[in-house]
Amino acid sequence: MATRYAASLARALSRLAVSSFPRGHRAQARKRSAVHDGGSSSRRSSEGLVKCSRPSTSTDPDVGGTSGPSGAEERASSGASAACPVCRESPAAAHFATVAKQTYWRCPHCRATFLDSSHHLSLEAEKARYEKHENGEDSPGYRRFLSSLADPLLARLGRSAPNHKASRGLDYGCGPGPALAAMLREAGHEVAVYDPIFAPDRAAVAAGTQYDFVTCTEVAEHFYRPAEEFDTMAALVRGGGLLAVLTSFQPESADQFAEWHYRRDPTHVVFYGAGTLALLAEERGWTCEIPVKDVAIMRKPVDSS
Repeated sequence: MATRYAASLARALSRLAVSSFPRGHRAQARKRSAVHDGGSSSRRSSEGLVKCSRPSTSTDPDVGGTSGPSGAEERASSGASAACPVCRESPAAAHFATVAKQTYWRCPHCRATFLDSSHHLSLEAEKARYEKHENGEDSPGYRRFLSSLADPLLARLGRSAPNHKASRGLDYGCGPGPALAAMLREAGHEVAVYDPIFAPDRAAVAAGTQYDFVTCTEVAEHFYRPAEEFDTMAALVRGGGLLAVLTSFQPESADQFAEWHYRRDPTHVVFYGAGTLALLAEERGWTCEIPVKDVAIMRKPVDSS
């Protein structure tokens, strides 16, 4: 498995175009807990709501110590026995960390880390948390945050419709305040929105519907079945089109992961690195660029349907 992973990841990374990160990039990372999470409720594929098993009781997400799983945890967990929810490789994962009684698994193939499904929130609890976010369309701080994806995406689409042909896109998992869609419309592009809770327009994700680009900003970390969600988004992109993903790239070590602010949000259940997203693109025959940290822009081959 290790050899197989190394070979696959090496192929993916060989295709990965990574720009140098400017000093001080994301200086506002400390403020993310206040502004990062406005478009994060998408858990539904185009065929319906995607949910996994729910916990019988709530758990405290605050940071605790890391440890190996108990024998009972290991036997009962879904993580060690099922295929990886991100890349579908089987066996899925090895225990990575247990923090505040919550178990996390890491896939040896794609290196994604995911929370054991026994700790997933109910839909009602998720919705209640999303409704507390204060990331409106006109929030300057939130717009600055989203510009890390919007700027490189617009550079590839053409910044202004009067000088370039307008592109048609979809903000997948737009949340209650679709600021990114507003920013892209202001640049002259047509943008539809979809969110299973806040903008459940099924026509926007209907079978056969395709766009020049699809954005997924601060959404992928909320997917219960990420492989299915990435398949759905891939089908929504026309040949030659773009899928732009913004999600905070995970730390490698278990100790850093335990202290990581992004992990503490109880609605964050799966975490990726640049190599993970590159591998997902490579396995679909797409190219992948990392123009800045935490952003991946994938391009579908022109001859793909």
